[in-house]
Amino acid sequence: MEKDGKFLETASDDKLPAELRGKSAAEKQQLVAANAAKRAELKSKIGKLEAQRSAFLDAERAKRGGAPEQSLDTELLKTTKKIATKKGYKF
Repeated sequence: MEKDGKFLETASDDKLPAELRGKSAAEKQQLVAANAAKRAELKSKIGKLEAQRSAFLDAERAKRGGAPEQSLDTELLKTTKKIATKKGYKF
């Protein structure tokens, strides 16, 4: 819909979602606009939550004193480097 503004006018009812079938063009536009507004609101909420999550994670990392996070990735990398060093590889 964002790319082709005339899609609702040109598309046949069988290509539309069930909630839009059998509606007039004005009703279709109204439903699409309402859904677009909901989508924009949800995107905004997601952005705010993502920012809160990042702030929380930064605060948790700061509490740990900047110590590297222990995860599967970091442990595998440490082990791989240790084994590679023993076999003569240099990093």
